[in-house]
Amino acid sequence: TPDQAKGILGNVVDFAASLPTWSLLTAFVLMIAIRSALTRWKDIQVNCLMHDYVNGLQSTLFATVAGAKWSYLATKRGADLNHALLAEIERVHRALAQLLYLTQTLIILAMYSLVALFVSPAMALFGVGLGVAILATMTPIRRAARVFGEALSERRVEQYRTVSEFLT
Repeated sequence: TPDQAKGILGNVVDFAASLPTWSLLTAFVLMIAIRSALTRWKDIQVNCLMHDYVNGLQSTLFATVAGAKWSYLATKRGADLNHALLAEIERVHRALAQLLYLTQTLIILAMYSLVALFVSPAMALFGVGLGVAILATMTPIRRAARVFGEALSERRVEQYRTVSEFLT
């Protein structure tokens, strides 16, 4: 029968077309408001979680330094300990934020990919192939960025040492 051939999506579209425009607009506004509220709640919870983790990590590192033997601490530069307690903890915070963002992006990508496979498997596979090709093409750029990041990190340590020792 024609009704069975339309499927569920066709029935939903027919139902939505029979509703007044104001009710559809109201439903969209409510959905956007609910999504915004949930996104704000999620952002607050994630920020609190990251803040608590980084503070705990910093406290643990401080307790470890405080509990270390003096003979060990005497061999370390004070600037290096300050750098670890302050600058490196901030890097951990940024890395954690990027990891959470990457996880969120991968989940959304997986959901979109499933929908794309349902709508058009050929185009979805083309998109995946194109993405893999671009990722492979960018391998030298990613490698250079990693090397640059390591060099920058070493320079930041030296800069921190110089400034810290100048001020003390």
